[in-house]
Amino acid sequence: MDWSKCHYCDTLSSVLADERLPQEYPDGFHDLEYAKPIRIGDGSWICSSATICGGVAIGKNCIVAAGAVVNRDIPDNCIAAGVPARVLRKLDEQDCMNVWDTYMKNEVPLSQREKSAIQRIKSV
Repeated sequence: MDWSKCHYCDTLSSVLADERLPQEYPDGFHDLEYAKPIRIGDGSWICSSATICGGVAIGKNCIVAAGAVVNRDIPDNCIAAGVPARVLRKLDEQDCMNVWDTYMKNEVPLSQREKSAIQRIKSV
């Protein structure tokens, strides 16, 4: 899976499709279970403590809220939240902003120190 275009928080844990899950039963029997594949589209954000069930596909440019349990597919450009997760609304062009330009135009309050740090990073 290519995770390079996905954004996720530090506490995200995932079970990949080809990962074998050791299962121990109360009677001492050991077995292996396999997870179904999880597909996450480019530009999607998965927030803290979200759970994505096996076999689910999350579309491109989606946001999955913190603590959400995704048990069915999420279409492209949507915000999903809840237990179980449901689509709250579709994202449109106004929802997408260029973060760097917004910060530089003072639309988001930043200190002068933060603005100079951003300019240094942007010039590199």
